[in-house]
Amino acid sequence: MSASTLLAAFTKVKNEYAATTGFTDLRCHGGFATALQKLKTEGEAEPATFLFRYTRATKTWAVVTAGSSDICDGVEMPAETRRKFPICDSGS
Repeated sequence: MSASTLLAAFTKVKNEYAATTGFTDLRCHGGFATALQKLKTEGEAEPATFLFRYTRATKTWAVVTAGSSDICDGVEMPAETRRKFPICDSGS
């Protein structure tokens, strides 16, 4: 998993997020990844953190959700994996 791989997954979905040139602060565990959005135009919006899921059958990453907090709420994910992502860990 790389920033360019996640950017390719991001560009496959129609979305209302600000123009994105890439991702930083990548974290990966248990078939999930989080990454902080790099904006095309600085100051246009607050960068969001994106949650991606890997599908083994198709060997592809896909955007699950994004935001600035609680992006893992409602996502079926093992507790051990959730704890690996600071944006997901609610201390449980």
